[in-house]
Amino acid sequence: MKILIVPVSIDRKEKDLASERFRCDWLLPYLPADKYNGPQNPDDYDVIIYQKSYISKEVQEMVAKYASKKFQIFDITDPEWLFRPLLFKRMVKLVDVIMVSAPGLARDIKQITNKPVYLISDRHELSYYSVYKEHRKTRYLPLLVWFGYVDNFHRISHLIPYIQLDPCVVTDRL
Repeated sequence: MKILIVPVSIDRKEKDLASERFRCDWLLPYLPADKYNGPQNPDDYDVIIYQKSYISKEVQEMVAKYASKKFQIFDITDPEWLFRPLLFKRMVKLVDVIMVSAPGLARDIKQITNKPVYLISDRHELSYYSVYKEHRKTRYLPLLVWFGYVDNFHRISHLIPYIQLDPCVVTDRL
């Protein structure tokens, strides 16, 4: 069996996305799989996994072309139906299985589709985390902690001067 993984970066401008590392790059050494980057012919594969990719025209055409011809899996790590409901609904209709990273996602998606839903937790390669992060004691504890996407920080950043809190932003990039 040969697997083609279509990564989230096909749809996004950002590179080095955590979900792509966890659910694509770090799995490749252990699976009979290739990461899709354009020149591969999906006809040469038995299974296509759309790793959080469903937005671009290229991916939409691919999933439609191979519906009922290839075993297709839609792999998600976030409640994508909240962000692009129509595209999400179309994607779910065309794939055979939905794979999720967390029990809450599995529970929620089972309420909106009859497709099989499988929970496969993220894989971590500990060697990736080679830098030791120094934790220093500070005089003040942060009173506001933002665990959201860095791209969405603008939604609360304008409130900081008014709420008089020391913000602490937890993110994978600045």
